[in-house]
Amino acid sequence: MSFTTQGKADFVRIFNQEQGSYVAFQRRMRRERGRHVILPPEKSLKTWDSKFSETGSVTRKKSARRKTVRTPENIAAVRRIYRRRKTSTRRVANGLGISERTVRRILKNDIPKFHPIPVAAYEDEKADLVQN
Repeated sequence: MSFTTQGKADFVRIFNQEQGSYVAFQRRMRRERGRHVILPPEKSLKTWDSKFSETGSVTRKKSARRKTVRTPENIAAVRRIYRRRKTSTRRVANGLGISERTVRRILKNDIPKFHPIPVAAYEDEKADLVQN
């Protein structure tokens, strides 16, 4: 059950209007929005309320962790290596000191229009299979 930031803020505002009583909050929400409205658990609501009173926001703090492997330097290195087309992801990963999965992520997400098998070669193989 996921709530938007605006929804969380509305819940906290109504919770505070009901003097922090979860039962009164439930009754009011069901009266206003219908009997089958989905409500957050009491613990979540109290967590959002304390976060709102401390920071003025109900959103989570973004992680300070930086991307350490998919850097512009590594992306450029992978792009440079794959211009030759004869290199496996395992060899590229070993050569650059990064994981194979990271190399695949770079190829998929950071290098536009990359095809592991050149499209022309794939079409030729496909045509050969159809003829046989």
